This record gives sequence, C-alpha cells and structure tokens, in this order.
Amino acid sequence: MILENELQRVGLSDKEAKVYIAALELGLESVQNIAEKAGVNRATTYSVLEGLITKGLIGISQEGKKTRYSATSPDYLNTQFEIRKKEIEESQKNFKKILPQLSSIHNVKKNKPVIKYYEGKSGLLSCAEDFTQIFDPNSNEPARMIYNRDKIINVITDEERSSYAKMRTDRKVKSKVLYNTSVENILRGRMGSRLIVDEKDFKFDGDISIYKDYIRMSSLGKPINAILIQDKCLAQTLKAIFDMAWETALRNKIEEKKSKK
Repeated sequence: MILENELQRVGLSDKEAKVYIAALELGLESVQNIAEKAGVNRATTYSVLEGLITKGLIGISQEGKKTRYSATSPDYLNTQFEIRKKEIEESQKNFKKILPQLSSIHNVKKNKPVIKYYEGKSGLLSCAEDFTQIFDPNSNEPARMIYNRDKIINVITDEERSSYAKMRTDRKVKSKVLYNTSVENILRGRMGSRLIVDEKDFKFDGDISIYKDYIRMSSLGKPINAILIQDKCLAQTLKAIFDMAWETALRNKIEEKKSKK
C-alpha cells in the first residue's frame, strides 16, 4: 500500500501503481496472472498495461500466440525523472526571460495601467498599428502628437509613414502635432494642425501620441523600442500638458509674426 501511494504521488494512477508493482514482483507473466496479483479485473488490466507500455514502464514479449508482460527496471523510472527535471529547469529558465513582459501586460485590477512593450523597428511599427486600432471615426478628439521629424525619417520609410497616416485619416481622426524639424516647408495635410517647435528651445528625441485613454511612446535612438499604455489618468494628464504646450507655442508664433510686421 505504501509503494502504491508513493507511485501515485509521482504520477501513476491507482490501478497503474497496482499493475506495475504486480508486474515487478512476477517478472515476465501473462495478463491473467498480473491481473490476479494486482487485484484488478482482466479487461481493465489490459488497458492499464497499454498505458504503462506507452510510458515505458512495461515491456511486452510475444511467445508464439501468447503475449507476456514484464515491468521495466525502476532505474528507468528514476532516469525519466532526471530527464523531466532537466526539462523543467530549462523551461523555467526560458520562462524567466519572458516573465517581466508577461507581468507587464497582466491587468490584475481594473484601475491598473495596461502596459505593452515592443522591441526593434518591427515592434515600433506594430505598436503604431495597435494604436491606430483605437481610433474612433465618431469621435471629435484629435490624436495629440509630439515628435522629432528628422529622427523619424531616419528610422521609418516614407511608405511606412504614409501607411500609418492613412490608417488614421481613413478613420477620420485629426491630428494635433508639436514637432521639431530642420525642413522649413513641409506639405501639410487637411486632417490636422501642426506647430513647429524650435529644437534649440525644446528638443524632442522620441515620438509620443495620446488619444482617448492610450499613450504611445517610441524611442527613436538605439535601441529602438516602444510602449503602449492604457490609463485614463495618465492620458488625461499628458493631454493637459500637451494642450498647455500647444497654447504656449501658438502664442509664441503669433507674437513672432507681429514682431516681423
């Protein structure tokens, strides 16, 4: 009984433990004798033996028309545990590598920010695409953006930028942009407003977009990476900061024009 309980603790069922112990004690034997020794009916013993064969714990021998079974050495079972132990250790090692990322996207509570990390240029583009999925054509809210145009064109191609802009305009979402640029004359679209911020005054090294409860932030240096945050409080705070910066930049532009007259 003690051996049966211990075998069950390492993964065998009640009947598997009984049949395996009976086979160990009997050696090479018929299913009938194993069934009697184990105290399990013959039909069930057949099924249990097949399962133990699959697990490598029972061997089979054909003698003419008679089929006999024998238990594999307990050392084999111990070897399997060692193999499984190494596999588990390797799996745990690999899991630890992705644990921080999995933890970051695990939304335990409703009011906890949801944060997704993206790595590399492909990750940056995926983040941008995920961000466009929240654009609502029925909303009048603009997508507020802050970026350095020169850095963006060094990382993202014209085609990729056009694709992102199209995803936004197709959903009829306007943009409101504060940006650095070394190019004075830039073709402006009809789906938004832009204000150039002199890099000498305020330099933007990254790319930030805010829309509804979402914040997309991209690092355009090395390494390239991006994050997408869903948090109403943070988004509202950044919108307020953006609007304050926008009003300040707009007043400066108006005063600059007046001084030139």
